[in-house]
Amino acid sequence: QELTEEWLYFLSDQQESALLRVMEAEDSLSLITGGPGTGKTVVLLSALRWLLDDNERVAFRAPEHLVDWLDCQNPGLGLRACAERDLGDASWVLVDDPDSLDNVGALVDRAPMARILCAVDPLQVHRTLTENEFGDWMKAHSGVEYRLQDCYRQKKNVGLQASVVLRAVADSATHFKRKEIRKHQRAKAELHKRYDQMKFINPDGYVQVVQSQLRSGLREEVKRLAHTQVWTWTEPVLVVWDPECALAESTVRRAFSEYSIRWILIDQAEQVKGLEFQHVFLFIGETWSQRLNSGMVGLGRKQYATTRLMRIPVTRAKDSLIFFCTSEADS
Repeated sequence: QELTEEWLYFLSDQQESALLRVMEAEDSLSLITGGPGTGKTVVLLSALRWLLDDNERVAFRAPEHLVDWLDCQNPGLGLRACAERDLGDASWVLVDDPDSLDNVGALVDRAPMARILCAVDPLQVHRTLTENEFGDWMKAHSGVEYRLQDCYRQKKNVGLQASVVLRAVADSATHFKRKEIRKHQRAKAELHKRYDQMKFINPDGYVQVVQSQLRSGLREEVKRLAHTQVWTWTEPVLVVWDPECALAESTVRRAFSEYSIRWILIDQAEQVKGLEFQHVFLFIGETWSQRLNSGMVGLGRKQYATTRLMRIPVTRAKDSLIFFCTSEADS
């Protein structure tokens, strides 16, 4: 379905059920929650089209790069106009991928007469939450949660590999002391179970970790792309680049010269939050390889925040996820 633009409006039974329950209820604040690829944005876009067909005054709020991407995929929907609508003139406010739940709470205060529908992964906001913190926030704002657990973006093998990275990121901590690390991990254990409960509906998927003979490995992986049907309605390939990678940047760029790609630096992963790609290639140096292989504790706040960014690119892939590493990262 992703080979056509209309794929954004295909709803699974679980997604359709969540949408119908939201529309039939009268809750002032509804949250569509779920892990990466469970269809939160798809539900939100279907709600938007439904509401606009009913002549509702809809305001849409999301990171600017995500608004641009969604508007490009849905040129006739009127999403840009909704993104520019004043909150005071809205009967509904739809929010996708907020940086924090505090931002959603602020919208509740600024649009008290509007119904708010927010698509969010509690584990993907900037400040990680505990289950109790999330529950307290929902209670304070009288929010109702509709949870999605079936993942349709990532094929099974890709999703399972991404889950390994997500777990490593989730278990990372700013602390050195074991007692503090265990306390940090216990506090977030319940929310982390949401990832463990995700079901990957689409079978197969391709995962590869290239640790030696990087040049020949790159040639083989690009050759593999030539034998696949790639998306044409948007950039099919995401390349995540770590300047410490042993390969020369020019070599990698030449290898992908025949493909439409999105190229980002590893510390700029926020630029693709919420977007989707058919294939994701990560070229990482020794520091990142060691972090993924040996754990990420005692990083300090700045490095911890940067390390958490890895959760974004690994969850953007659908068909394949390929790592090029300069040291062992096979686990």
